[in-house]
Amino acid sequence: MGFPDLQTLLRRLALCSDSCAKRETSSRRARGFAASSTKIALWAACVLVSGAVSAEAQAGLPAGESTPNLRLMSVPEGRAIVRSAFQGDEREQGARDCSHIVHAVYATAGFAYPYASSFEIYSGDGNFARVKYPRAGDVIAWPGHVGIVVNPAQHSFFSLVRTGLGEQDYESAYWRSRGRPRFYRLRIGSGAVLSEAKSSISPKIKNPAAEKEEE
Repeated sequence: MGFPDLQTLLRRLALCSDSCAKRETSSRRARGFAASSTKIALWAACVLVSGAVSAEAQAGLPAGESTPNLRLMSVPEGRAIVRSAFQGDEREQGARDCSHIVHAVYATAGFAYPYASSFEIYSGDGNFARVKYPRAGDVIAWPGHVGIVVNPAQHSFFSLVRTGLGEQDYESAYWRSRGRPRFYRLRIGSGAVLSEAKSSISPKIKNPAAEKEEE
């Protein structure tokens, strides 16, 4: 069998080169299409996640309220709540437990909100926003107990305990044993607290057994 001449070899090399170039072009196009498809998929996923987060955030707010109309309680308003806490007494506030005391103090200060138990506040109530750094007037919460922050620098808070109404140190050994507390700041909308019309100072417990809390 004879060897092909030079021209035949050159033609074969040219055909091979064209074929390789076409395959490379097709491969690049395929990779480009795959990359574009991946980008589109990621963009769609981001849009879906963003929508879900927005819907979840709105779900935590009372009906009829939108985020742009909300603000958090101001420093002067928080101080007014602390003053209200020390101006009342247990009998006047109709004290039953810690969460009713907090609710009563806020209502007396002019910031009524729909009653929520300590467990509900700790888990996240739509009328409060969780904050990392507390201020006077914020709510401090553990599972089963709530109070009102008095002075964050001194770790003090106001609440009803077994010995009665008074200040406690949330950095003390006992309260540290209850776990890390969470701090919440009241949400206010359009110049008013997000609530129905002002509730009474001492609302009645519908189901004391279900709502009983540790004092």
